[in-house]
Amino acid sequence: LQLLVSLEMFPAVAPEVVRVGIDARGSKAIQASHVESLLATLHAAVAAWIPDVSCSACLPCPGCRDPGHVLFLSEILGEELLYCSAAHVQIEESSLPDFIREWRAAELNTAQTSVSQPSHHGASALPSGEIEDAAGLYFLYASPLGLDRSWLRLPQLDVAKEFQGLQSLDVGHWTVQVATTESIHTALLSKPAPAVLHVTSHCLTQNISAGYSKALLALEDGCSRTCPVDRDQLLCLGPWAELGLLVLLSCNSEPIARYLMEHGCLRCAVCCRSEVKDSA
Repeated sequence: LQLLVSLEMFPAVAPEVVRVGIDARGSKAIQASHVESLLATLHAAVAAWIPDVSCSACLPCPGCRDPGHVLFLSEILGEELLYCSAAHVQIEESSLPDFIREWRAAELNTAQTSVSQPSHHGASALPSGEIEDAAGLYFLYASPLGLDRSWLRLPQLDVAKEFQGLQSLDVGHWTVQVATTESIHTALLSKPAPAVLHVTSHCLTQNISAGYSKALLALEDGCSRTCPVDRDQLLCLGPWAELGLLVLLSCNSEPIARYLMEHGCLRCAVCCRSEVKDSA
């Protein structure tokens, strides 16, 4: 089996996304293991070439005709039911490529097996209360490559260093995802409600009129471009009332946190009153 790989970078002016095309030559069909190995190799190559780039594997959404709407590979492999937020429909399993269906089945089966089987090698299972707490720890980060129109480059955040610091707290298992409007909304809808939602991002300032400006969280869209979200848009991603703690690690994020507490019944928040150095 031979795999012919094509790499297309777009947009042409300031490339931010690499579209990977795979064509199989030979008597065998493409297997999930082939794609997994190829993605791992590409990720390692990009990380060695541009270590500060946020690299996420995506698949064009089969639930709509929007060429710009993608599904993150982590979502495809980790969620039992897939949903297209653009067309507001459930994605049928049959619409996915064969190798993706094979990969999904293996990943979901592994997840179900690890939950149902007792632990081995001398390790003890967590008490039920700790399992619930561990399931409610979310670390969402946004370090976009640039803005849609001006192609302004934002400094890349040291997300790996920050996550290592969180892991040293030894408070349980964290769910780690890119901070998008969809991932925040999904986390807030989880049952039980998250114990901690930690969001790391840049914060932009939009000048509305003389003497008045508003803060915008620089989240990411499906192509790792900046998706600015103001306090009202963030409020609509709720419900916020059942969230245990919101950690908003972003410059000048206090007004956004206060707004969520006043209008979204957010109970507790840790935020920033001034600018935060990227190295922090």
